[in-house]
Amino acid sequence: MIPDTTKNLEAVPQNLEPQNVPDIDPVFPPELERKVFEAAAVENRASAPGLMLVARRVNDWIKPILYSEIVVQAGLRDGIQSEPPIYINETHAYEKTGLFDVVTTHAKSLLLMGQERSHVLELLSTCTDNVENLALWDVHSVHIPDGDEALPAFPFFAKLGRLSADFSSVFQYDFDAYTYRFDPTPFLNVSHLEILYVGKDNSQWGAWRPISTLPKLTHLAVDHSTPQFIQSALDECVHLKILIAYYEDRPEAFENAERAGDCDCCTISNARHDEVGVVSDPRVVQIAAGEVDWVADWKRGARGQDDIWAKAALMQAEKIRA
Repeated sequence: MIPDTTKNLEAVPQNLEPQNVPDIDPVFPPELERKVFEAAAVENRASAPGLMLVARRVNDWIKPILYSEIVVQAGLRDGIQSEPPIYINETHAYEKTGLFDVVTTHAKSLLLMGQERSHVLELLSTCTDNVENLALWDVHSVHIPDGDEALPAFPFFAKLGRLSADFSSVFQYDFDAYTYRFDPTPFLNVSHLEILYVGKDNSQWGAWRPISTLPKLTHLAVDHSTPQFIQSALDECVHLKILIAYYEDRPEAFENAERAGDCDCCTISNARHDEVGVVSDPRVVQIAAGEVDWVADWKRGARGQDDIWAKAALMQAEKIRA
């Protein structure tokens, strides 16, 4: 299941550089003043652009907060849409704005939707050292039929702890080995992994076994699963604490998929599993995919707020108490 990417992006003013901001002497001790301004920006992100105009030192404090996340999506008619506006919107040329360098310097969380893989790698190369949270949804890549030529490699993400990805387009599939060519090296520090767009045809554990080599993986979420998949994941991902199994409970979703001939493909999750056998394991949590506002949830997680992982932890606690 690919998240809905049609929501409007938040507007971020561009004229916020220090040369455009007055230099006013502090009233409180600098340490206290900084904490006050940073807390205000975190609590109410919409206030951050205005706070940056108070004084140059405040600009320096707030900038890493305001520019801590990047969301880029491509529409068929609207061109590239980016938040903050690092690209000139309404074109497909990836023309950079004056904000590009400063934003990529501070960005810790990236959500890239509907992008060409080459552009994804280009953007990631500018902020690899700082990225802690990365989502790659509906990334367009070149599929090589004979599988002899590897796709360009991802850089090593020293700080990356959370990865949400559409594996079917991000990583090359090896049709001989029936598995994804997933090199764990760039993702050795990932603890939270969300795999989207799995689909019934590709829900066998063998295709996903390479993720078991991630040494720090403790949280896994998949949008299509079988009891056999769940059992294998729990057995082979030895540090796993939570496994989220998304499911589809909306009759209209199944009806639409059937009309489109997509019931066995990637556009729909499986029905809810019975809470028996391995599914009754306290590490397994089932969440209805239709209840997730994907973009909003990702932003909450990027900002340290309660997200799908926090919800899963609460559901797990309830399951253990029951």
